[in-house]
Amino acid sequence: MDTGPRTEEAMAWGQRAPGSTDLGPEEVVEAQLEASNRRDADALAQMYASDAVIVMANACEPSLVGRNAIQQRYAAMFEAGFALHVTVEARLLANAIVVDREHVQPLNSRSISVYEVSQGYIQRAWLFAPARV
Repeated sequence: MDTGPRTEEAMAWGQRAPGSTDLGPEEVVEAQLEASNRRDADALAQMYASDAVIVMANACEPSLVGRNAIQQRYAAMFEAGFALHVTVEARLLANAIVVDREHVQPLNSRSISVYEVSQGYIQRAWLFAPARV
C-alpha cells in the first residue's frame, strides 16, 4: 500500500506521523475530524489510504475513491465556503472500526459515520446523511 507524503501539520498531530502503524484507529479518525473542522483538505486527505473509499449513504457505488479524489472534493467544498463544524456526541470502537454519532453545525443535524482503519489510515468510510434535529 502506498502511504504517500504527509503534510507537516498532519505529522505534528499527536507527536507521531499519521499512518504509522502505532497510531490507533480512534486517533486517526480524530485527526481527520479535526482537519475537517479546520477546513484543511490536505491534512484531512492524508488520514486516508491512497486507495481509500468513501461511500455516501444510500449510494450504490463509492462516492469517492482514492486520496486525491478525497482531497479535491473537500478542498472544493472548503473553498466554496462550505464550513461545517462536526462534534462527536458518541463514539463506538470495535477493533479497527470507529463509529461516530455526530452533531453537524450550522445545519443543526445529526449523522452517523463509520470508519475502517488499517495500518494507520482510513481505508473505508460510510457517511450517513444528516437528519435534522
